[in-house]
Amino acid sequence: MASCVITGESGVNVGKSDLVVVAVKGGAPRIRRGTLQTLNLNPGHFSFDPDYPEIPLVSFTWQCREEGEELPSEGEKVTSDPPTSREEYGTGQGHEGGGCWGQGPGMMSNASPNFSISVNLFRTPYITYKIEVATRSKDGRTSGTGVEVEMVEGDPPTLTSACSPPWICRQVEGAQLVNPQKLILESGCVVEAGEEAVGEDGCGKVPLNVAGVAGSLIQPLDVMDVAIGLNQRKLALLDDFWVKFGSQFRTFDVQVTATRPGETSEGLALQRIRINEAPVGGTCTAEVIQDIHKEEEEEEEEEGSFEVEVRVGREEPPTLIVTALTEGFEIPKYSFFATTERGEKVTLTFSSKVILPYANLTLWAGVSDQLGAENLYMTAVVIPLLPSQELFKEYQTR
Repeated sequence: MASCVITGESGVNVGKSDLVVVAVKGGAPRIRRGTLQTLNLNPGHFSFDPDYPEIPLVSFTWQCREEGEELPSEGEKVTSDPPTSREEYGTGQGHEGGGCWGQGPGMMSNASPNFSISVNLFRTPYITYKIEVATRSKDGRTSGTGVEVEMVEGDPPTLTSACSPPWICRQVEGAQLVNPQKLILESGCVVEAGEEAVGEDGCGKVPLNVAGVAGSLIQPLDVMDVAIGLNQRKLALLDDFWVKFGSQFRTFDVQVTATRPGETSEGLALQRIRINEAPVGGTCTAEVIQDIHKEEEEEEEEEGSFEVEVRVGREEPPTLIVTALTEGFEIPKYSFFATTERGEKVTLTFSSKVILPYANLTLWAGVSDQLGAENLYMTAVVIPLLPSQELFKEYQTR
């Protein structure tokens, strides 16, 4: 039986990774703090460059505004810094100029990688503020994150929420990207110096609530049959959770609350998780060239991030040339394989020769992102030709 030899090669353009910017432990995008507490944001400690984690990020810029306010437009530089005490506000109790300090939303002079302030210094207590930080790597890449801080009275517990283990999620601005599989979220409590720990985690009972998010809609979900540990430190969202809710929602809020003995205000940490989508976009072309007969086959175009060229001739073995390209996002994994009409699968490896069966074959390519979400694309159909009499005689003499 005649065989077909296919050789393959690949060129991959390796892009630079996005910076991971995290302001609070666990990366919760919404937290709650009391007027008797100090707000501590530490992106200099929790953020890193995935390509060079040993090299610290080099610059930090901060902005602060009330929830719902718009920041000044680009090119309009507005500096808004906190006062050293509430006495600087005078006797006025209104919003006045808005923003965090009554001067309107704007950029702070603080250039430190971390930011700490007494919650009582915010201009108007008992509302929600958004503090944003942008940072830069040594080679010029930039990224940022924001934290929504609810202000309440008193000294509620300082709660945290994080993926467990951390690498199962990918931090992006305002959310954690996750693949739809079993996911564990671990809540905790930060016990400051001089505070008395209550219970195993320092805060006692910490019930969790899960809601689906679609635009402005936030819908509480009944997850009793698809989750474990709703009243424990670790909440496990089972595989059935994504089956039950994944078609309706792509984003979910998981909220943990707790109350300290003697306090009326609840602590809060809200973790937002977003289903990781498989990579799409770009173009894929497949062209079959008949070297001797010069017969042109139709060109196929499909979405993807690679291009495939198949050369088939009678005087030399068919050659498969695969070039992988990135278009605006990092694709760390490619896979190439062929399937027969009976569904048999043959993996095509790089920098090696693959002996394929004499059969009609469909060539496939798969692209995966950092978390493993994959899209498959059909790139070409190969129909082998019978060898010429000269090639058959040459084969017999080997």
